[in-house]
Amino acid sequence: MSHQTIIFRLGATDGEQVTPSRLDSIVTDVPFLDPYDKPMYGVDHPLDQLREWGFNPSEIGVELVMLATALTAADTRISRGTHSQDGWSREIDLHLPVGDVARWSSQAMLLQTTLRFLTGDRWQLFFRPRPVDAPSLVRPTEKLRMFDPSCVCLFSGGLDSFIGATNLLARQEAPMLVSHWWDPNASKHQTKCVEALAARFVTQELHHVRAQIGFDHDTLAQSSREDTLRGRSFLFFALAAATASAVGGVVTVYVPENGLISELAPEI
Repeated sequence: MSHQTIIFRLGATDGEQVTPSRLDSIVTDVPFLDPYDKPMYGVDHPLDQLREWGFNPSEIGVELVMLATALTAADTRISRGTHSQDGWSREIDLHLPVGDVARWSSQAMLLQTTLRFLTGDRWQLFFRPRPVDAPSLVRPTEKLRMFDPSCVCLFSGGLDSFIGATNLLARQEAPMLVSHWWDPNASKHQTKCVEALAARFVTQELHHVRAQIGFDHDTLAQSSREDTLRGRSFLFFALAAATASAVGGVVTVYVPENGLISELAPEI
């Protein structure tokens, strides 16, 4: 069994010393921004889509996506078989730079409990101030909004989400569909489902936010592969929440899902 510490960094000036909670922890620094100050690992793609359509997500919405991205790095690149004592539960600390440390820290226990319920792992979340000269995570759009969504809907490409989107469109809703994928097969299913919806609802315009978020095998120290991927639902919710923040106001996020993540729906 090994303890893992993942430290996300915002730009070249984010060199603050971070002390792991355990001396024997395996520590990895992970840059969240590329040399042009754009989010990495596929996070930039949905942000670019929204900006092209005239939408700006909130900074805290993108910080939530950053947290979900760190979670995804840990979930997909730390093997349960290699790094857990019982073949399942891993011990992982995440350190993140945020704009409002007090706000995030006040929710740390709730987030840790949620993630443990979802993944079966033991998480600790630590929030520190962003560097003073850190760039904004949101690049403001200069374009006018091209359409007005009435809601946001998770869209995995499976039957549950396909039925959910169908029901919304049949009610004359204008949902912003939100997807993430890493496996190319999932991308193909999502594309086919959107094409089928477009063919059925020919008078309604579909808007589909997509994120291919994933990590190379050498992203983390002693990196390996893990296929259980129990944390992917949190990433799904985070992308939907950031999209809802871009729409603005009170926005309903639909979760057409009959599995484990449906238990989290009342919290959205």
